[in-house]
Amino acid sequence: MLVRIPPEKLDKLKFMLDQVLSKKMALKELESITGLMAFCSRAIISARAFIRRFYDLIASVKNGKPYYTVRLNSEVKADARVWLNFLDQFNGQCYFPDRFWSTNESLDLFTDSAGTTFYGLGPECRQFSSSNPTRIPVDDFRTEMNHLLINSLAPSTQKAYLHSMDIFVKFRENHGFSDVWPIPLDDLTSFIVYMFRKKLSHSTVSGYISGLSYFNKINNLEDNTQKFVVRKLIEGIKRLGGPNQKDTRLPITRDILEKLLRSLAVICKNGYETKLFMASFSLAFHGFMRVGEITVDCKNKQMHTVKFENIKLCDARLEVLLTSSKTDQFGSGTTIVISKQKNKNVCPVQIMANFIKVRPPYLGPLFCHFDGSPPYKIPVFSIIKKVSVSNWYRKQWI
Repeated sequence: MLVRIPPEKLDKLKFMLDQVLSKKMALKELESITGLMAFCSRAIISARAFIRRFYDLIASVKNGKPYYTVRLNSEVKADARVWLNFLDQFNGQCYFPDRFWSTNESLDLFTDSAGTTFYGLGPECRQFSSSNPTRIPVDDFRTEMNHLLINSLAPSTQKAYLHSMDIFVKFRENHGFSDVWPIPLDDLTSFIVYMFRKKLSHSTVSGYISGLSYFNKINNLEDNTQKFVVRKLIEGIKRLGGPNQKDTRLPITRDILEKLLRSLAVICKNGYETKLFMASFSLAFHGFMRVGEITVDCKNKQMHTVKFENIKLCDARLEVLLTSSKTDQFGSGTTIVISKQKNKNVCPVQIMANFIKVRPPYLGPLFCHFDGSPPYKIPVFSIIKKVSVSNWYRKQWI
């Protein structure tokens, strides 16, 4: 059995024992130190033998007032030094052997005289070898386990789950719910009703509940998010919220794409920026790409961004290698082949060729500004919005 002492307890004990080496100490402080040593002695074999003199000194004090000054004798200081010497080399963990030990006779344990280390065990005398593997500390296992768990989720998913937890914690604080884990069913249902009154969409509510479900499961807690009533409440939000939450955005058709590309010359600052966004918009349309595959986020992360070295431009087609994507998190890779088209105004092969001619010779993201910096998501969205507004005004005046 393994018993651990919290590191903060050990640090506190070291600090207090250093005070023991002084000449005098208040009775209350002496009792506090003794109590802390008694606590630690439950995990340290034979430690009680070095607390006895502390108890004797406390018992010898006739004035029982807490702030009565006690003169520390040499025996108590000697025991304090023993504790300090031990704590300097103690890692806070102690193993306690089982009460009943197996004997050599019951195990039939033996070894032969071979040069390598061999052992025999059991009545059938099965032989196996040992190469004395290096012992891995338990803390290293725990660190690696946390590392693996963190990387089991995509960064965007981690961010979404943490946000859902923040929203739920604030909901509890503002509405007087106790900080109880696992999350009671009543808290969950009230949280869903709260989100419905806030007119959040069905997908947002489902995402928040998924985040809470993850925290329950990862901490091995009861997961009430899978209860029948919770699923029905979310389904009710979907049914009631559907007609009032229509997506007013239009899909980008080939005609709309052509108008967007023509408007870039008016919106962009210079000719290079025009060719940059024409190539990115055309490739995204014909390659069915996500915005994260042609841009980088605000932290300059390039997880799935198309690289310059991963495209191959031919006379009649354009080949793009996606080393990873949102649906290919493990990086199996996918090659997209886009053929040349008759309409040169939207042809991705022709537009990409025009961009490659003026693109600076930088490796990394395919789409970059003239100084080599990649386009970010928010400015790209801003460009799309400006182009859309420009086309809308043009319609009003034509």
